[in-house]
Parts: sequence; structure tokens; C-alpha cells
Amino acid sequence: MLCRAGRFEDASRHFDDTWSRIEARTRLRGMREAWLLRAFAVAGASTLRDIGAIEPWLHLVGTTTPSSFAWLTAHWPALATFVATNAV
Repeated sequence: MLCRAGRFEDASRHFDDTWSRIEARTRLRGMREAWLLRAFAVAGASTLRDIGAIEPWLHLVGTTTPSSFAWLTAHWPALATFVATNAV
């Protein structure tokens, strides 16, 4: 919800604070969306200088076919653009 609202710094902090719980409670299939949303949050909160911080998350997402995220990007233009721009 924080990403959807454009509150990327808050979303990034939330991911930092809860990541170990997310990993412990989420199956691999669900982690793909978490990796994508974390990359999206980091990209939104980053300056051009530190945009490379999204690379580890994009690398993890890279194992997923883009159509896997169609349900998530269908009504979220900003995320759809992020997916297309980053060849996710």
C-alpha cells in the first residue's frame, strides 16, 4: 500500500524492518512479488546516485517471466512502467 501511495521511503523502511519476517513466512512464489515491490520502493526512494541499489532485487526478479506480474501491473501504470523499463 505504501508503494501504491508513492510513499517509497516509508515502504523501503518497512521492507528493511520486516524483511526477515517476510522471508520466513512467504513461499518462493510469493517472494517474487516481494522482490519486485522492494525494487520498486528502492528505485522510488533512491536518487540517481544510488539507483544501483535496486540491482540485487531485479536480479532475483529476473528469474520470473514478465507475464507473472500481469495481475499486479494491470491497474498500476507506474509499476507497469517500472517492469517494462527494467526488463523484468
